[in-house]
Amino acid sequence: MPAKPLDPLQVTEQIAELEKEPFDVSIYIPCHYDFSQIEHAAPFLDRYGGKVFIYRWHALRDKMRKYYEDSYPDGRVQVFDFSPRNIIKCLLQEKKKVVFILTASMAYPFGQVQKEILEDLKERLPDKIAAVNVIGHCMYGCMSCTGAEHKVPIYFTRYFARKLPYTTQDIRQWYFESPSKFFPSKPQEGQEPVHVLVAPSTGETSLIVQRPIIDLMYKLQHQDRKYRFVFKMHPAVYNPGDYDLTYPPHIEEVRNVKFIFDNFEVTDEWKPSLLPFLETFEVLLCDLHSTVAFMASYFSPKTILAWHNDADYEARRDPEFLKNLNVFQSEPELVRLLEELPQPKGDASFFKEMYGDPDGKEELRYGILAGWPRKCDTSTTKSYDYRGLVADVTSHWYDIILRAIKEDKKGEDETLPDTKNALGLAAEFTFPEENGRTNLDLACHQLPQSPLLGDKSKTLRVMSLNLWHGGDSGKATPSDIAKVVLDNHIDIVALQEVDGNPTATTDTRVDRSKEVATVLGPDWHLLQQGVPIPHPGCIHFSSILSRYPFQRVASTKFGATINFDLGSSSVPIQILNTHLPYTPYEPYQLLKIPYGEQPFLDSATDAEESSKKTRGHHVRELQKTMEELTDESKKSVILLCGDFNEPSHLDWTPKSTLSGYQPLPVQWPCTKSFSGNEKYPLVDAYRAVHPDPVTHPGFTWCTLTDELSTTDHHDRIDFIFVGGGGIVCDAHGRRQGSVGWKVRHAAMIGSNDDKARKDDVVVPNWFSDHRGVIADIEVWYSEAASEVNGLL
Repeated sequence: MPAKPLDPLQVTEQIAELEKEPFDVSIYIPCHYDFSQIEHAAPFLDRYGGKVFIYRWHALRDKMRKYYEDSYPDGRVQVFDFSPRNIIKCLLQEKKKVVFILTASMAYPFGQVQKEILEDLKERLPDKIAAVNVIGHCMYGCMSCTGAEHKVPIYFTRYFARKLPYTTQDIRQWYFESPSKFFPSKPQEGQEPVHVLVAPSTGETSLIVQRPIIDLMYKLQHQDRKYRFVFKMHPAVYNPGDYDLTYPPHIEEVRNVKFIFDNFEVTDEWKPSLLPFLETFEVLLCDLHSTVAFMASYFSPKTILAWHNDADYEARRDPEFLKNLNVFQSEPELVRLLEELPQPKGDASFFKEMYGDPDGKEELRYGILAGWPRKCDTSTTKSYDYRGLVADVTSHWYDIILRAIKEDKKGEDETLPDTKNALGLAAEFTFPEENGRTNLDLACHQLPQSPLLGDKSKTLRVMSLNLWHGGDSGKATPSDIAKVVLDNHIDIVALQEVDGNPTATTDTRVDRSKEVATVLGPDWHLLQQGVPIPHPGCIHFSSILSRYPFQRVASTKFGATINFDLGSSSVPIQILNTHLPYTPYEPYQLLKIPYGEQPFLDSATDAEESSKKTRGHHVRELQKTMEELTDESKKSVILLCGDFNEPSHLDWTPKSTLSGYQPLPVQWPCTKSFSGNEKYPLVDAYRAVHPDPVTHPGFTWCTLTDELSTTDHHDRIDFIFVGGGGIVCDAHGRRQGSVGWKVRHAAMIGSNDDKARKDDVVVPNWFSDHRGVIADIEVWYSEAASEVNGLL
């Protein structure tokens, strides 16, 4: 958006109209910033409301979230993590056209990539996004914030609109009239110290790394008592998480910052706007290469003492502006300036020449300049494939990552860390391609096979479903549950949480699976499993319902076998059903979602170790059950179903992390143990058919909350695994044939909530807090004794 002259009268008329009826937009702001950029974004959020998308890698993520949630308790501004999933979901729910406001500098790869991906999103959703505007975060004086598309003093908006939570009167009371621990008593008349606002920048050329100057200020305040220095620090120094403590300038800055906090008055971090301070203090000490001196010039005449921290600065600045500053390059020069204390000088003419005269309506003026829409007709908005959009955008972002990886390997560029940051990932986040590997999401190890002509085959339809307290919590009757089974032609049903809620008159939990079996009829067979292995997080009953009679029940009651009739032959099938412990629940712990008294976790390793401790025993017992039920001479097919209360290692991948579906890659041990078992390797049926966790996340948890809820996390924790089969031999070791299987179809079953894929099964008035899983397994017996078992 190029800057263009505005007719003052026309603008005044438009602003008067807009105050009555503002632009019909919602503001979306990617937040990588600290408190220094709040005032650049706030006027737009105050006026129009919108969304703030905070980068997960941001050291101040939790603090910025709290700031925005506290600042807008009415919910007009909502806060989310920055990701394709979250942005697209919000856009598709939006009733107004959206304007993205970017505060990042376009001088660096971070800002360039951020703008690139949001412009691409605008092309994909032109009826949803009105504009992607770069407003930057600096004014004249800094020069680091290139790419800003305007000359509107947005930073001054809330100050002149009187919307800041503190005023010049507050500043005077706090720092001029009230005592402090360094000035505990009010000085006698005529002995008042000179009040100096010190507003340094940050970085290795800044005033803040000049220890001799800081020591000089200490002497002047604490020994001579001539000056009262009040530090208005750059917001970055309040949160030193980004400092590299192996880098000498950073070490020096951290040391000096601590000294300043210990020995001077430092303003509150939660008061980010400089303007009330700049107006109140008559003497200002700052860096030359910063925006502070320029902003202070609006309140001139002032005595501005500027540390010469940029040798090229003066060549790039207007001489008339520089005349208003008192520049120094050494400690003696500062001593001289403070002793002489030059008279205040300058006026606001240069500021107004550059940016106009602030009036507290800059967010309206900017919208006029940018050509934002006055009225948006959302009634004709077309329908979008939400999951498909997330997948396409994630693929585009992934291509940008690959481009940066390629450039990084050639040594042509060093943009990879900035690129990752702009796409929502930490700089240290790694992709397989960075280590020479190319397959991100390997679904399983099996090769696809098919039955041969003449082989005896038949398809078995299996469903795994958590009933949510026997259906009681979802107000489902046994008939409702049986109807889902019959309507979808299920052959085997693995049910978890079949026990209903205790009634008002008894604490006994009724096993509803028996009632469901009764409704299904006499041709169905029921295995009531109870609780195979009691555990504090594993207290509910499980059951298996089958059209085929059970032949052998495991001693653990984890499962049983059936004979699957193929006509002239039959194949033994193991059916195992489990409900693994639900607490501790590591996804919540990683996402810092309170759940009971479980501690939060910080890394994938922490989560993996917790999982092994919580569910490892159950996994080993299930594997023993497979061994118990296996007849080596008959090569049974193995079906493992259940609510694992743990996600899949095939879902928490680098690519799904990039999409925003998952917070980080984790090698979840339960699913990995079954798919990687040497003796009984199993295949995740859903991932066999839908290998990409971004196009088909397949969330089974939870049907009760919105996908963007900050108090929950949608995930795939219900599974059907398939394995077994192989060469069948007689008692003498001679080959008689082979048993094979193939996953023909897999889908979710349950509520829609507008995110179902076309192959999912939608059940109106769904009754469980989980979605179920359905899989069609073709099983066959081949007399050719070929190696058969696998996927599509």
